[in-house]
Amino acid sequence: MNPILTLGDRLSPPTRLNHWGWVGLNLTLWGGLSLSHWGSSLPWQPCLFQRLFGFPSPGCGFTRSLLALSRDDWQLALSYHLFAPLLWLLCLIAGYRAAIELSLGRSLQLALPPTLTRLHQTLWRWRSLLPLVTLFLLYYLLRLYVRYTLPPLPTPPLTGWDWFAIGAKAL
Repeated sequence: MNPILTLGDRLSPPTRLNHWGWVGLNLTLWGGLSLSHWGSSLPWQPCLFQRLFGFPSPGCGFTRSLLALSRDDWQLALSYHLFAPLLWLLCLIAGYRAAIELSLGRSLQLALPPTLTRLHQTLWRWRSLLPLVTLFLLYYLLRLYVRYTLPPLPTPPLTGWDWFAIGAKAL
C-alpha cells in the first residue's frame, strides 16, 4: 500500500518565511477570537473602509462572521458573510500544513493518481481562483443592492432570503 503523504524537498528560506506567515495569521485569528470570548472589543471604529468611503467594503462582516463561527452559530455566521467560513477553513488548513512542514523541515507531497494530481495542480493555480473572485464580487454587489434598495427588515419568522437580508442590512 502506497502512502498518501510523502516528504518532499527541504524548505527554502523564502518558503520558510511564507510558512511562518501562515502560522502567524492563524495564531492571530485564534488569539483574536479568544480575546473576544473574554469580553475584549476593538478600540477603534470597526470598519475604517466604511468610515472613509461611506459604504461597506467587500470584507465587511468577516469579523462578526468569524465571531459567530467561534460560538458555533453557523446560520448567523453565514448571514454576516457567506465567504468567511470558507476562507477561515482554507486559512486553517494552510496554517496547519505550514506548521507541520516547518516542524519537519520538508514539504509534504500528496501521492495521488495522475488524474487527481493534474486536478490538484489545476485547482491551486492562480487563474483557477478567478471564478471564486468573480463570485465573491457578485456576492458583494448583491449585498450592496440588498442594503440600499430593500425596505426595512421583516419580523420573525424568517425565511432563507430574510437571514441574508438581515446580514446585508447589518453591514
